[in-house]
Amino acid sequence: MWYIRCSQLIVVKQADADADSLIVSTALALAGSSKPFLVVSTEIDILVMLVTQVVLNMDLHMLCPKNPTMLYNIRDIQDNIGDTCTYLMVIHASGCDIVSAVYRQGKHKAFNLVHKKHESDMLKIFNNPASSHDEIQKAGETFLLKLYGAPNHCTSLDAYRYIAYKKAISRTSLSSSFQLAALPPTSAAAKQSNILTERTLLFRNGLGIACSQPNGVGS
Repeated sequence: MWYIRCSQLIVVKQADADADSLIVSTALALAGSSKPFLVVSTEIDILVMLVTQVVLNMDLHMLCPKNPTMLYNIRDIQDNIGDTCTYLMVIHASGCDIVSAVYRQGKHKAFNLVHKKHESDMLKIFNNPASSHDEIQKAGETFLLKLYGAPNHCTSLDAYRYIAYKKAISRTSLSSSFQLAALPPTSAAAKQSNILTERTLLFRNGLGIACSQPNGVGS
């Protein structure tokens, strides 16, 4: 449940599903009237959705009342990161409150992979509602291989996981511990994560139903 202050009135809206999507869609509708609009929230999901979806004629800011309090100008952020805006929701959705994050591979690293190294072609698949699950799986696996620094000739997470395992074992003494979680995920695990990421994007872009786990996830 959240509130909109209009003149001296307060309008209350209650979300039937994802509250963040309702907040963003309402903010975009009101900001489309060419009047300045302020969203007050501490949710990074909302900031990412606003940066991705705000258009040129909107004057929209987000106030984050944490310590310290931050005021974000959405259009300034868009100008600073340029075309990376297109893929920001894909990067963020790969580790949010719906999809588990990749262990030791933070969003900052994924962002730099797209923004500085321009490794973004495979992410276009996620923004296309017509993409098949096979296309989503291939694109997601390719991006994860790039994220883990796999050589270009390596096209399978399973194969690179084995290579990474052998490297890690060769550097580990008998008395030290080894974290399997630090290895790249398997192709099967990545497939489930990629499908959840796709569903999250479709839902938050208003193109799909509320996210649910694909068959086999969490079972």
